[in-house]
Amino acid sequence: MGFFRNLVNRLSNRADIDWEEIEAVLISADLGLKLTSRVIDALQDLGRKISPEDVHQATRKEIVRILGEPEPLRRSPEPGLPTVS
Repeated sequence: MGFFRNLVNRLSNRADIDWEEIEAVLISADLGLKLTSRVIDALQDLGRKISPEDVHQATRKEIVRILGEPEPLRRSPEPGLPTVS
């Protein structure tokens, strides 16, 4: 089962948030303890019921903070570079 599908299943139709369960899912997705803690903190700062999309956005934001924005994919090679097919 995919990471976000697992989160959707765990968060759907729930009145309360089990932060330990969300933490376990994030760690099992190989985010590591430090990144997981940062994501959980960001989600708790929202101060409301969270959705799977909130988890996705918080996770992406923290990864981008660490690694930077991804470079856009190049559609055509730069002049002078070989083309790989």
